[in-house]
Amino acid sequence: MKKVFSIISILLCLLTFSACGIENKELASSNMSEITELYFCGFSGSNKASISVGRRENPYIKDGKHGKMCDFSLISLSTQGLLDMRKLVRLYINEEMYLIELELVAGVYMYDLEYKIDKNDSVRLAFDEVIIGLCRTDFEIDYNKAIEIGCNSLEKQFEEGKNGKALQGECYLKLLNKAGEDEVFWCFSLLMQSGELFNVIIDVHTGEIFD
Repeated sequence: MKKVFSIISILLCLLTFSACGIENKELASSNMSEITELYFCGFSGSNKASISVGRRENPYIKDGKHGKMCDFSLISLSTQGLLDMRKLVRLYINEEMYLIELELVAGVYMYDLEYKIDKNDSVRLAFDEVIIGLCRTDFEIDYNKAIEIGCNSLEKQFEEGKNGKALQGECYLKLLNKAGEDEVFWCFSLLMQSGELFNVIIDVHTGEIFD
C-alpha cells in the first residue's frame, strides 16, 4: 500500500511540474517583446553576413511590459579593414535587388528591413567585389524549444513574478554570438517590471545551458 501511495505521489509531482512548465511557456509566449524565429548566415573570405528574422516590440522599450509587435529582418555584416560609418550594399531576395545603406554599430554594420524574410527565400548580399550567399540555418534547438528550456530554467522567477495569472514582466529570445566568434547561441531573457533581469544561455545544438 505504501509503495502504491509513493508511486501516486511521484506521478502527482511530475504532473504538477509539467503543468507549471506549460503554464510558464504560455505566459512567456504571450509576453514576448522580441523573438528570433529564423536565421540566415553566409561567409566570403573574412566577411560574414547574417540575418535574424522575427518579431519585436514597437516602440522597443525595455521596461518589463509587453507591447504591440512588428516584424523585423535584421541584417548584420562584419568586414575587415577600415570601417566607414555607413556602407552601401546590394541585397538580393529571390533575384530582386534592393540598394540599402547599413549603419556601423559597435563594429558591425546593421540594417532592419522591417518585415520578415520568408524561410524559403533566396538571399544574397553584395558590396565592392564581394558576394555573400546566405543560407537558412536550422538548429536542433529551434526557437520554440529554446523558450521551453528558458522557462523551465527560470521556473522560480516566473512564479515570483506572477500577479494572479498575469506575468509582471516581458521576455526576449535572441540569437547572439561572442565578439569575434562565429558560433551563435540562444539567449532567453526575463525582464521584470521591478528591473530585475534573468538570462539563460542555451546551446543551439544540444539545449545545454551555459553558466
